[in-house]
Amino acid sequence: MPAERSAFPGRIVGVPRWTEKVGNAGNHTWTEIWDRQWHFTGSAEPSPLNRTWFNEVAAKTDPTKVEHRIYAASFARTPTWFPLVWDLNIRYVTADDVTAFYTSRCKVTFSVVDCEGGRPVKSQITVRLGGRLVAADTVDGSAEFVLAGLQTYQVHVQSADGPDEVKREISLTDRKDQTVEIALDK
Repeated sequence: MPAERSAFPGRIVGVPRWTEKVGNAGNHTWTEIWDRQWHFTGSAEPSPLNRTWFNEVAAKTDPTKVEHRIYAASFARTPTWFPLVWDLNIRYVTADDVTAFYTSRCKVTFSVVDCEGGRPVKSQITVRLGGRLVAADTVDGSAEFVLAGLQTYQVHVQSADGPDEVKREISLTDRKDQTVEIALDK
């Protein structure tokens, strides 16, 4: 009997050059996996999700310079390319700039209720940034995601038991812990 396989979406992520020199390496590449949202892990070094040796270094990345931003490779064509340090003229590896997800991480709890201050509602929640999917889950009242602070997200909530739905733009602050209530009666 063949062994069972499990598959999950993953992508390569990296920084062309750290803002601070780290050992002998000026650049680094790692892996992100999708489980309700993107989580990162070392590609060759074992570590729990979202806790690696480069957490602190990545948090200090300088988003004002192309070579210090953090990029996630994308099969979809994007206007951004992944700078490849061995040949900076290569422009065919498209990417998403995910720097903010490493420099301003915050825990956001979305609470979905039937009316303002009301009861929790089972629903599907989808969170996008600039049209890009960054988090999604079926929730029974609340969902917790780690998102980039100081960003404006498009949030779509669809009731699991009926036609109720809400689309909202949510602007996050730089606080490390935030709660957003979404009432389906609005």
